[in-house]
Amino acid sequence: MASVVTLSAFAANTCVALARFAIAYGGLAFTGVVIWSLPGDVAPTPGHVASIGGIQNRNPDHNSRGRAPTSTSG
Repeated sequence: MASVVTLSAFAANTCVALARFAIAYGGLAFTGVVIWSLPGDVAPTPGHVASIGGIQNRNPDHNSRGRAPTSTSG
C-alpha cells in the first residue's frame, strides 16, 4: 500500500494526489502496529517484552538510514 505514494506524482489534480497520500500513509500505520506487536508475541515472559522492543528499535539498519542524510549534508 505504501507504494501508492509513487502514483501521487502522476495524479491529475491535487485531490487525487492527497487521496493517494492518505492511502499510502494509512498502509504504513497499519504495518507499524503489526511490527510493534511482535515483541509481545515472541517474548518468553512479560518482563522481556521491553527488552526485545528495545533491540528491535536499535536495529542498526534502520538507524543508519536516519543518520546518513544528516552526516552527508551537514
